[in-house]
Amino acid sequence: MSALVGIVGGGQLARLTSLAATRLGLKTAIFAPEPLAPAFDAAQVIFRAEYNDEKELRRFAKRCDVVTCEFENIPLATLHSIERQTPLYPSARAFAYAQNRVAEKSFFAKCETATSAWRAISSKKNLDEALEELGRPALLKSNRGGYDGKGQFMLNEAEQTEQAWQSLTGGQAQRGQALAEQDAEEAIAVLEQYIDLQSEFSIIAARSSNGEMAFFPATENFHADGILRESRIPASIEPKIVARAQQWTSRIVESLDLIGLLAVEFFVARDGELLVNEMAPRPHNSGHWTIDAATTSQFEQLLRAILGWPLGSTCSCKRARMINLIGESWRDYPKYLSMPDASLHLYAKRETRKGRKMGHVTFRSFS
Repeated sequence: MSALVGIVGGGQLARLTSLAATRLGLKTAIFAPEPLAPAFDAAQVIFRAEYNDEKELRRFAKRCDVVTCEFENIPLATLHSIERQTPLYPSARAFAYAQNRVAEKSFFAKCETATSAWRAISSKKNLDEALEELGRPALLKSNRGGYDGKGQFMLNEAEQTEQAWQSLTGGQAQRGQALAEQDAEEAIAVLEQYIDLQSEFSIIAARSSNGEMAFFPATENFHADGILRESRIPASIEPKIVARAQQWTSRIVESLDLIGLLAVEFFVARDGELLVNEMAPRPHNSGHWTIDAATTSQFEQLLRAILGWPLGSTCSCKRARMINLIGESWRDYPKYLSMPDASLHLYAKRETRKGRKMGHVTFRSFS
């Protein structure tokens, strides 16, 4: 019970994982470069260093019994360094797919799961040709580093193409270590065919080292400006579609030989077709409701999985709704404290910025 769990990254996911660990009598060590990372005050051990600090990485890895990550865009060199010292779950291989859209989509194809039509983009000419093939509207996404709508551009009109391309390539030099790892031949972006969506949902699966697997209930998600605003259970998705999504998720997990947690985002097109969007080998924003409305939270489940413990029950209450507190909206927190069905979680971030997730609220019903 005295295991020290290392977490690479110091944001809210690391913070919430650390809080879950404390309840289980575990200790956590956070490795992050930020001076005031939200997870620091929830952990017992802190390593504040850059992700390319090999000396500190070795100290961190040797100190920990097992290591996991709170976000997918950690330099692969960092992950490989940790893996040479101590168990890393999920493995660097899972993160290599998740942080590269071309590799991820190609991997989904090997797993025989469907995605929207897409093309790898490595030049402006390549982009123009792909638009001719896929048509407009289409969605242009950076191959690496994009999240919460960052590095994504909807292309409806011809003039938007040049603007999006300049914006995308103009930011390349500022991507730091992730870009430094990028091969000269690697695609800059991915162009995706526009899908008329009926709904979006996610499946979160856990798999332990003994092969035990468990699924949380499908969670229906609602986005605005590329940022998750609200998640709900039960999802208003046909059971046969959810069952197929679970089968696909299981196939992806097994193909990765994944130990830990995997969230897979799905689209349901207007015609009912099921499509995989992307995956994240870590706790997921759409699973935050599990803290207050499921027998086992996604954060506890991650810890159980990577430590080889039995997985917990994923039973949930009848209904739950989670909303993100984004930007200045967190300042309305007092009103949630007076609501009997609401559970408030603030992330202790020192700076409020537009589009930044500052906390969340879960509303639950057990009736």
